[in-house]
Amino acid sequence: MSKSKRKMPIMGNASGSEKKDKRRNNRVLRKKVRDIIKKHGMDENTDLDDVLLPEMKDVSNVGSMQKDGKQYFGNIDDVEYKDKLMRK
Repeated sequence: MSKSKRKMPIMGNASGSEKKDKRRNNRVLRKKVRDIIKKHGMDENTDLDDVLLPEMKDVSNVGSMQKDGKQYFGNIDDVEYKDKLMRK
């Protein structure tokens, strides 16, 4: 693992991981889908074409998640600092 490096000089602006945010959003999405299925009394014989199910963008907000965009650092002149940033 000592030779593991990024292939692209792009890194997310973050203070942590988005794992908790993604887990929470997926739980909310699954709950909404389950509620819709219960409401319409669907089973394996029911057609889902007439029912509008929510999508991930309907239940989540990327602005409230941990990361805040990405940053390109390929134009840094200091070679040692750039090598340090390219490590995983």
